[in-house]
Amino acid sequence: MTGTGAAPAQIFANPNSSTAAPAADVPREIQATARVIQPSYTVQSGDTLGKIATQFNTTAERIQSLNNLADPRALRIGTKLVIPPPF
Repeated sequence: MTGTGAAPAQIFANPNSSTAAPAADVPREIQATARVIQPSYTVQSGDTLGKIATQFNTTAERIQSLNNLADPRALRIGTKLVIPPPF
């Protein structure tokens, strides 16, 4: 047997404390905030992300990111894009 012979420290919760952590078994309400955004623009001949972004008061980067476009110059006529809300 090794050690100093001191008893291990014990921690007690103060039932009168207002800083007590919530019990782990208390159910919490979960609020769903996710929305499915439907495509709202169809690419036309002559469109660029910059032109589309200007038309919808957003940025080309936001449209590119939201639509997972690897190359913003490779737009195809007829592609449906999700347009983010204006900033």
